[in-house]
Amino acid sequence: MATSTNFSLLKGLGILNLFSDSRPEITAATVVSELGMNVATAHRFLMSLEEAGALNRLNRGTYVLGHRISELGLLAGKSNPILAIVQPVLDRLSLDLGESVSAARLLRAGITCIATAVSVQDISIHTRVGRIYEAAGTAHGQIWLAHMTDDERRAYLADLSPAGSQAKGRPNPLPDSQEFERIRNDGFCVNSGGQQEEIGGVAVPVIDAQGKIVLTLAAYCFVSRLTDEMIDRSVEKLSQAAQTISLAVSTGATGAK
Repeated sequence: MATSTNFSLLKGLGILNLFSDSRPEITAATVVSELGMNVATAHRFLMSLEEAGALNRLNRGTYVLGHRISELGLLAGKSNPILAIVQPVLDRLSLDLGESVSAARLLRAGITCIATAVSVQDISIHTRVGRIYEAAGTAHGQIWLAHMTDDERRAYLADLSPAGSQAKGRPNPLPDSQEFERIRNDGFCVNSGGQQEEIGGVAVPVIDAQGKIVLTLAAYCFVSRLTDEMIDRSVEKLSQAAQTISLAVSTGATGAK
């Protein structure tokens, strides 16, 4: 029998996902606005997270990330060697392309950002670690869906939790099987204004030595900058980065030096 999902836990994690480089502090009003909770529920979750050490409350009613989150972040970096491989590759990739890039993994909650590098351009788009990508409306999501069988895709979408299926943008129709096959054969996906009209992205899979997808890499920018030249260059650079990560992961998995 399948284990039931703990939606209270997912709501708590959803609050933590509200934090980013551009928003280091949140309030109860932020939680109400972004996650659709009522005021009493938002306050209850914030107080619980504060008691657990995940948040610290400031005098003016705002919350910042707590000491326990910092400790867990350091532990995650030490215990998850793939992050040490991925982050330098993303940093170089962002400089090469001049756009923001990210890496994502498929988790039960959804397609989740695990690392990111922000463009140095004055006006750019960036995401945050822990963000859950909408499956049908993002380049990351469509790559993952394309590498599933029809049955796996239906089961995954049916089992997707509310936290993993939430999307702030417009609803997105699911591509048909032929489109997913094309994405899989081409080895990349272009999404232009799928989830949000002004944002486009290009994504590729990272395939391990066993032929399984382990990560997706994506570059994203404003649609006005997503020209054919930008797409071609992104596919080339993303594919090279994916090969670098795949080789490093495979070498590490075999214990080779």
